[in-house]
Amino acid sequence: MVEKTINMALLFYRKEVAELLLDSISLMRNRKIPNSKSLNPMKSFFLSCIIVSCTFSLSGQEVVTKDYSAYILTPPAPKAPRINGATVYGVRPGNPVIYRIPCTGERPISFAIKDLPEGLRMDREHGIISGSIKNPGSYSFLIEAENSAGSDKREMNFKVGDKIALTPPMGWNSWYIHYDRISDQLMREAADQMIKSGMADYGYQYVNIDDCWMVKHKTKDPEIGGKTREKDGTLITNLRFPDMKGMTDYIHEKGLKAGIYISPGPSTCAGYEGSYRHEEQDALTFAGRGFIYQKYDW
Repeated sequence: MVEKTINMALLFYRKEVAELLLDSISLMRNRKIPNSKSLNPMKSFFLSCIIVSCTFSLSGQEVVTKDYSAYILTPPAPKAPRINGATVYGVRPGNPVIYRIPCTGERPISFAIKDLPEGLRMDREHGIISGSIKNPGSYSFLIEAENSAGSDKREMNFKVGDKIALTPPMGWNSWYIHYDRISDQLMREAADQMIKSGMADYGYQYVNIDDCWMVKHKTKDPEIGGKTREKDGTLITNLRFPDMKGMTDYIHEKGLKAGIYISPGPSTCAGYEGSYRHEEQDALTFAGRGFIYQKYDW
């Protein structure tokens, strides 16, 4: 069981967290549970997780975990299509539309739209609406979904104007799983999992990078250190992000939306380059790289 726990850590959290788990396991086996103040915050957090989850006892015996499946009351999605999510979507005039129809049901599902607004197109197989609408206004149309088990339909309204966040943004953020280990590859994997897990079928659409994608101040690590900006002030990514536009294109091709993070100060909370005195320039850089959402961390 100990080996399985370490393997899971290596799979999901990489080397650093596996080492924390090994330290925590050693502490537990020696019956030494230190005061949390003697550990750094990350080690304290994972030690607490291990104690709570109790994958093994202090005596070395495995703990039999109770099956709680009977208490999961949410019924599984039916095989027939069911269109989910909000019935309204906001976008600015002329800006790109990326909208994946949130729909559960057994795949393949065929999608159709009646009265699709001019300037938009739809991928019938994947239910992804893309394009742009030039003129402000309210555009209503009917979405239809059909598979071998049945069909569903729903009225949808695209509001084109200055108000864009008409419903709470739903998505995923990299911080509480990858921290400063985030990379281009991990972001692409997150987008893949948003689809594979079915979360996108319920309206989750944002795949957002948090801190630590920029160049870090005062570090000798060549992968994340170095020059922070070009001569013209353009923000530089660290070597873990070799192609930001390629990454956002990958996310958008799935009908999801890519988000980015920055701080208004000279550096971020984790010590990476911030937007101080480059606010407008950075915003334009993000837009040019294809980002649709920005977290501004004060």
